[in-house]
Amino acid sequence: METPDPTAKTPQHGRRLNLTTAWLALLALSLASTGATVLPVPQQIVAAAVLVLALIKARVILARYLELSAARSWLSGLSIIIACFFGLVLGLFLIYPAAL
Repeated sequence: METPDPTAKTPQHGRRLNLTTAWLALLALSLASTGATVLPVPQQIVAAAVLVLALIKARVILARYLELSAARSWLSGLSIIIACFFGLVLGLFLIYPAAL
């Protein structure tokens, strides 16, 4: 009988790698959001950039942490709902910019 190789990649190792990659992506997106706030550009552009980065972060969380990448229809449906919500928030901000 063969002994299992402890260095072989197991599904658990792959999951841990996925979560580490997702965590690094979320960290980079958070740094980008912070960096966008100090740029000398109009508030509307900063707000749009931060909202888009938040949308990307939400998608990473849905796909990796909640493991919805295996359930494409759920991932797509929730992504559409979140995108509509962010569109609504951005639209309200552009209509009433003094809310910031």
